[in-house]
Amino acid sequence: MTMLLDFFVIFFIANFAVAVLGFLSVRFNILLWLISIEMLLFSSNMVFLFTSIFYDDLMGQIYALILLLIIAGESAFAFILLVSIINLEKPSNFNYVLNKKL
Repeated sequence: MTMLLDFFVIFFIANFAVAVLGFLSVRFNILLWLISIEMLLFSSNMVFLFTSIFYDDLMGQIYALILLLIIAGESAFAFILLVSIINLEKPSNFNYVLNKKL
């Protein structure tokens, strides 16, 4: 069981590192910045969840649930931002919206 926990923790720590690199490398594209923040929160959430299941601790699972609510709100904000940019610009191609610098 500990090898499985180690695998998942190492996997989500690597996911966290990739999200940090994405957060630091994106300068002007706010959508990619928000996606990087969502990856940061999700990977830390999964580490909390797996360690709380392994140690049979209920507080880690409650904290993971609260963090999931924050992730859902942040992703809804990113979707609203994307829809408002599309409605304001009315671009002919979608790549223009994704590379929009705000």
